[in-house]
Amino acid sequence: MPYMCDISPNQTVFLDNPGDQTVLTCMSGQVGQQQQSSSSFTTGRWSNPPELWRSSQGLFIQIHGESGITIVQIQNNGLHVTSAQAIGQPAQTIPMQPVAAMPNMPTMQSMQPMPPIQPMPPMQPMSPMQPMPPMNMSNMNSAPPAMQMQMGNMQMSMDNPTNPKSSSSNGVSHSLNSSHSTPTQRNFCSGCGQPIRPNDNFCSSCGQKLE
Repeated sequence: MPYMCDISPNQTVFLDNPGDQTVLTCMSGQVGQQQQSSSSFTTGRWSNPPELWRSSQGLFIQIHGESGITIVQIQNNGLHVTSAQAIGQPAQTIPMQPVAAMPNMPTMQSMQPMPPIQPMPPMQPMSPMQPMPPMNMSNMNSAPPAMQMQMGNMQMSMDNPTNPKSSSSNGVSHSLNSSHSTPTQRNFCSGCGQPIRPNDNFCSSCGQKLE
């Protein structure tokens, strides 16, 4: 059977013994603004009704259970199990009244479930890379340029030996331009290449006979 006691104008204590547990509930405050806290202790079944004591050390509840006597001190910051020596002397007994039922503890509001996490949208596939345009090798020429030398109407060019366009075995080709001379006209010495006059029989530079 539960018991209760008013320990102050705005504070009430309730005790109950469900099974082997002793449940102690403290309610404080005015109507509409009450606060309550509960604690439980393993004491076994009660053999006598609980007793409330007031002394210079504070308020104490004595519980007679199957496991022996349990002393609980009521303090502002909660309930603490202690010994009988903590009660001190003198101590005043405060009668406790039986009640039909313990006060209902306020139920905690159930927490709302968390919304499910939305899956991430799939990533867009990357567009394939465009292939590189083929390299145009037609304008590339790795062969070095041909060497050319011109003396008067005589022109000499030396091509790269690896050039397939060269028809000479040693890469040397000679060409004689005679666009300004006739077969019978002599303008340069065939020996040294110096200019000569049409009436000269010998080169004035090298002395070679002119034909």
